[in-house]
Amino acid sequence: MISRRIWNAIKRPPRVHPLFRYVAADSVPSSGRSISSTAVFFIVLLLTVAALISREFSSALSLIIFLTIPLLVANFVFTGPIYGLRWAMRSGQAVATLRRLGSYDLLCLTPPGALNINWLTCTAVLHRHIGTPLLQSQSLWPGRMFLVLPLVIFLSIQANVVGQPGLNTLVMSLYLLLTVVWFYLEDIQSMALGGLLGMLIPTYTSIVLEVNLLTIMVYLLVQLPIYLLVVLLLHTILPAIYTVAGFEGWLADISRPALVLTMLFGLREGILWLLWHHLAQRLHIERKLSLITGWRV
Repeated sequence: MISRRIWNAIKRPPRVHPLFRYVAADSVPSSGRSISSTAVFFIVLLLTVAALISREFSSALSLIIFLTIPLLVANFVFTGPIYGLRWAMRSGQAVATLRRLGSYDLLCLTPPGALNINWLTCTAVLHRHIGTPLLQSQSLWPGRMFLVLPLVIFLSIQANVVGQPGLNTLVMSLYLLLTVVWFYLEDIQSMALGGLLGMLIPTYTSIVLEVNLLTIMVYLLVQLPIYLLVVLLLHTILPAIYTVAGFEGWLADISRPALVLTMLFGLREGILWLLWHHLAQRLHIERKLSLITGWRV
C-alpha cells in the first residue's frame, strides 16, 4: 500500500541528513491549540443522549446539523486535500530551484540517490514551510469528532432505529467508524498524492510557474473526478441499484458509504501506484518503494 508507506515516511523525516537541514534551515515547529478531551467527551455524551431520547428530528438538532456541516466540509477540505496540494506545489518549487541552481544533478550522484534527494527536499519543505498538524492527532481529531457527531446522530435518526437503543448504538458506531475511516483515507492519500507530484512534476520543467500550474492541474484532475464519482455513487447509482434489488433499511443505508469508501480507496491507491511507477521511470530507478527516514515525529 503505497499511500501508507509514504505516510509512515512523512512521520519519520530524515532530520539528520545535511540536505534536509539545508532546505529546512531555521525550522519553526508548528503550533496549534487542542480542544480539551474532557470537553469533547461531555459534548459527545450530550449529543448521544439527545439522540437516544429524541424520536423525531427536532428543530434544535436540525439547527446544529446545518451549522456543523459547513464547518465539517471546511475541515475536510483544508486538511487532507489542501495540505496535499500545498505540499506538492512547495515541494515542486524547491526541487525546481535546485535544478535551476545546477546542484540537483550533483546531489543525485550522492548515496541516497535521485529518489531520496527528491524525498529529502519534499519532507524538509513539509516540516519547515507547511507544518505538520495532520500528524498531531491530539489537536486535530477532537475538533473533527465535535463536528462529526451531529451528522452521525442525524444519519442514525434517518435510519429509523432510535426506538431500539441497542441497534441505534450499533448504527451510530458504524457511521462514526465510516466517518473516521473517510477522514483517515483523505489524510494519507491526499498527502501521498502531494508528495508524489512534488517529486514528479519538476522532472519535466525547472520553471517555477510551470511547476505550479502543472501541479494544480494534475492534482485537480486526480481529485475532482473521484469526488464527483463518490457523489454519483452515493446519491444516484447505488440507490438505483438498491431499489431494483429491493435492498433497503438501515443495513442498506450503511452499506452505501462503506462500498463508496472501498471504491474510493482502491481507485486512488491505483492512481498512486501508477504515479509511483511513472516517477521511477522518470528518475531511472527501480520500482521498489524505498524512502529514507529518520526519527518518528
